[in-house]
Amino acid sequence: MLMAGSLTTPLLSLRSASFRLDERLVFPKTTWQWMAGEHWAVAGGNGSGKSLFADAIQGFLPIVEGELALHFPPARGMQIAEEAIGHVSFQDRRACFGGQVLQSRWQSAEEETTLTVRDFLSYERTLEMNPFDVTPRSRPGRIAFEKRRDTAIRTLGIRHLLPRHLLALSNGETQKIHLARALTKPLRLLILDEPFTGLDAASRADFASTLGRFASDSLAIMILTNRPRDLPSFISHLMEMDRCRIAWVGTRRA
Repeated sequence: MLMAGSLTTPLLSLRSASFRLDERLVFPKTTWQWMAGEHWAVAGGNGSGKSLFADAIQGFLPIVEGELALHFPPARGMQIAEEAIGHVSFQDRRACFGGQVLQSRWQSAEEETTLTVRDFLSYERTLEMNPFDVTPRSRPGRIAFEKRRDTAIRTLGIRHLLPRHLLALSNGETQKIHLARALTKPLRLLILDEPFTGLDAASRADFASTLGRFASDSLAIMILTNRPRDLPSFISHLMEMDRCRIAWVGTRRA
């Protein structure tokens, strides 16, 4: 399956790539490119392979033939380019906090129920640091983190939520907080799994508009969805997934 894309620089490419899930092949002999300036949606029903495809292009599935290539260098402070791919799943509200609300390694049971948005977006928690670790941290890295975090908070309009407890947030507020956390890292690609789950029509439109503020040549966005009618206007390309195969790709206009 070949998608030529636009005549720009590729960000990610698959060349005759096949991946293994347990004892079977998935996405066999797939050829596809994600070009700079493109924003993708991957559509398909439950079990079609959308989330599995996201795992594959992040390098989480073994590749048994062909090639998966990232065409950008690691961001400053990162060891490998894969770290510049963010993946946020909105399908389970409690999972939206990466398990930290209920399963943090460093919190007591009491702290877990009183964790605030400010705590959740802190440098230490976002990077999952052990608070007892005495290893010195890079001040330039922290400054860059705080700059990205403050930009996300300002753009998302969530500063008033910082003192609120995580478990007291609405679905729409939860989506924005989780998006802000992803944007604290220097990402090139951002994959959003069912970002409109649990939102009413007005909230879906608001969140779609919010996502559009971040879609750019420097941050390419992919949305995984079983509701393509909800896709924001900035999505330029579509992919239809069926039984862990790419059934169709093309521009949104097509």
